[in-house]
Amino acid sequence: MTENEDYEIADLISKISPYIRFIGVISKTGQLLSYYRREDLDPLLDQKKTQYQFAQIAIKTELEEQFDDQLGDTEFVWEERTEVQT
Repeated sequence: MTENEDYEIADLISKISPYIRFIGVISKTGQLLSYYRREDLDPLLDQKKTQYQFAQIAIKTELEEQFDDQLGDTEFVWEERTEVQT
């Protein structure tokens, strides 16, 4: 994907609901490629923990690739947390 496509994805997802707090498009290595954060909200995690979270998602996605032949490619990962409902 191109950088512009990454931003378009984040923008499109942000329009699903006004309650979405953060959207991140990450690479296979967990690098943040583009993001959307609601303007009225501050990050809940510091930079180090945020990087760990992205790395964990990337690792989990890579591990799940073993199922791609039977189930198809992973399109996206959606995560909701009880302490982050706004």
